[in-house]
Amino acid sequence: VDYGQNSTIIISPNNGYEIDAILIGEDAIALVDLTEVENGFQYTIENVTENKTVQVRFKQIIYSVTTTTPSNGTVTVETEELTYGESTKVTFCPEEGFEITAITINGDAIDLSNLVKTDSGFEYEITNVMEDKNVEVSYSMIIYHITVGEIDKDENDNPKGSVTIDVADVPY
Repeated sequence: VDYGQNSTIIISPNNGYEIDAILIGEDAIALVDLTEVENGFQYTIENVTENKTVQVRFKQIIYSVTTTTPSNGTVTVETEELTYGESTKVTFCPEEGFEITAITINGDAIDLSNLVKTDSGFEYEITNVMEDKNVEVSYSMIIYHITVGEIDKDENDNPKGSVTIDVADVPY
């Protein structure tokens, strides 16, 4: 760089990393002074009148997996904080008499056939995390159907009795 000229630097963190600190010479550069550009972040060193050393410290981005507390069951995350590319398992456990009706991750529906039945509920693995994740689950009461078969009839085609179904004692 010629004496008195400006010099522009581009800082490009790798996937899963972000800029933690920048020093130019002895001067700390505020991250808010960077301009985001297509291939990273740009900073202009103005009026260069001496040799400068640029030091950049990067840190891993920590991604969070959060859940919305559901009614009629629980949802737990094996590891709630992950770095780029890591995976975690989420366990869904409906209360007795309830079933999973929908799961979304960041608003995208999950195919329930991809759940794995375990002793503690149903498990789903979130793989290759590259952003924060929000997991939501809906549980609903299991609806059972009771069907009355054909009633025994006499020779005149009259029923020999009746069947009464009482649903008043539903515990849920």
